[in-house]
Amino acid sequence: MTHNGHLPNLRDLAPEVAFCPFMDAAQPLRCHHRTGAGMYWEVFVLVNAFSKLLGAATVCLLVSSAALAEEQEFAGNYQLINATRKILDTGQIEDTFGKKPKGLAMYGKDGHFVILITYDGRPKPDSIEKMTDQQRADLHRTMTSYGGTYTFDGSKVVHHLSLSWNEVWADTTNIRDVQRDGDRIIYVARPAPFASDGKMSVVTLVWEKLK
Repeated sequence: MTHNGHLPNLRDLAPEVAFCPFMDAAQPLRCHHRTGAGMYWEVFVLVNAFSKLLGAATVCLLVSSAALAEEQEFAGNYQLINATRKILDTGQIEDTFGKKPKGLAMYGKDGHFVILITYDGRPKPDSIEKMTDQQRADLHRTMTSYGGTYTFDGSKVVHHLSLSWNEVWADTTNIRDVQRDGDRIIYVARPAPFASDGKMSVVTLVWEKLK
């Protein structure tokens, strides 16, 4: 079926239909003669066209099934193990969120996700009531969090952000190239300005699946 909802023309699927000497131009599925060579040719054309449609449908089904299996296997909860970034201008490699950051990534089988990462060494105010504006700013600056929907094809995960702690990221898409190592996945982000200082960086995150 084509994009406009109509069945495809058999002459497009099977060009040899155009050469059928018994074919009625106004009704391409009907031949003038229903016996002998005409009937056999009509059957051949129909079978050939059906085979092409069936083959295309089978390929689409296999591709969709493989992609679905990849996403189902990928789905789950992950904790952050390590995070580094490479600053592109200098080549310097440093800890992305401090020595011992905390992070949780949750990927649902329904295609939704949420990620929360907090830096090492975050300030801890005495209480909510006594928290200062500076402390609020410091807490905001030392975290990363976003969520939305995702797709995974076995080599990369694409995040479609519907919300973010950093409103600049809301309604955007980010891509993480993925390497798998047992229960661990390694994210390599595409070059982008780093949230805390704006320097062009490549961030690498190591996550481990929770059991």
